[in-house]
Amino acid sequence: MKALKAFFRFDRERFRLRNTAPYLLAFFIPVLVMLIIFMQRGIWPFGERCFLRTDLYHQYAPFFQELKLKFSTGGSLEYSWNIGGGTNFWALSAYYLASPLNILTALCPQKYIIEFVTLMKRVLGHFGFADLIFSKAI
Repeated sequence: MKALKAFFRFDRERFRLRNTAPYLLAFFIPVLVMLIIFMQRGIWPFGERCFLRTDLYHQYAPFFQELKLKFSTGGSLEYSWNIGGGTNFWALSAYYLASPLNILTALCPQKYIIEFVTLMKRVLGHFGFADLIFSKAI
């Protein structure tokens, strides 16, 4: 129990800027690089192109819309009749929807699911948080 309390205790010395600067850079540098690439290529929000073309429209968008529907209506997370004539939603969630960032789909309006996936999942999630976590592990 003491080890758990020590782990969650806020320590001002450990939280100083010089100690957190490498982690902030590990998050923001990849995000900025991806945003620059998005600008150069004309990918949303800087253009009309989409980051994920086929997979986004035929897999991710319907799965995220179903997840949002389940969050908003309190539907069962075990099975879904709305995808492909019925499917095991646990297996689908484990493969496509297992990121903790997906909880934010509950806050995203239905018509902006594609933009949410592009920005939150791909840019912030896969590039920013992945590098942050790897820098913390090293």
